[in-house]
Amino acid sequence: MKKKKFIKSDNLGKTEKKILYVLLFIMLLIGYFFVDYIVSSKKERKYLLETESKGVTCQVIGRWHTRLSGNIFEYSVSGKTYEHHHQNNVKFKKGECYHGIFAKSKPEIVQIDLTSPIISNRGNFKEIFGKVQKTDANSKPNSILFTYRFFGSKYERKVYVEKADIYNIGKSYLILVDERDPVISYLKEQVEF
Repeated sequence: MKKKKFIKSDNLGKTEKKILYVLLFIMLLIGYFFVDYIVSSKKERKYLLETESKGVTCQVIGRWHTRLSGNIFEYSVSGKTYEHHHQNNVKFKKGECYHGIFAKSKPEIVQIDLTSPIISNRGNFKEIFGKVQKTDANSKPNSILFTYRFFGSKYERKVYVEKADIYNIGKSYLILVDERDPVISYLKEQVEF
C-alpha cells in the first residue's frame, strides 16, 4: 500500500518559477513601501500637530460605519470647511462640539480632543447629579458611563475623560444635561463655555 503525499509536487517549469519569484518580490516591495508610507504619514502628522497647531471647534455632523464606526466631525479654517472621520465607540449627537487642533500648513490634519466638550449656550443646560456605573481606564481615551434621571426619565451617557480611575463607581458627580435633548450630557468639570 502506497502512502499518500500530503504536499503535491509543483508542476512549474524553471521560467514559471522565476516569474513567480519576481511577482512575490514585487508584492513584498509594494508591502514595504505601503507600511513605510503609513509610518511616515503618522510621523508627519504628529510633528505638524506638535510644532504648528492652532485650536479649532469641531462639530459632530453624523456617524460613519464600515468594519469600524465613529463620528464625522466638521470644522472650518479660513472659510474652508473640512470633514474628519473619527473612529470611536460613543455615538455623539449631531451638533455636539469638541476642542480640536489642526496643522496650519495642512489644515486637513486635525486632532480632536473627545475629553473636552464645548457648550455654546450654557442657558440650555441644567446642573444635576449623575451616578457613575462603569469606568474604563484601559481604553484611550479613558471613558466612564453614568446614569441620571431627568424629568422622570432615566438616561445613560458614556463620555471620554482624561483619567477614569479618579471616578468611583456608585458615586454621584455634577453633570450638565441639555434640556432640549436630555440624551446629551457632560461632566460639569470637563466642559468649557
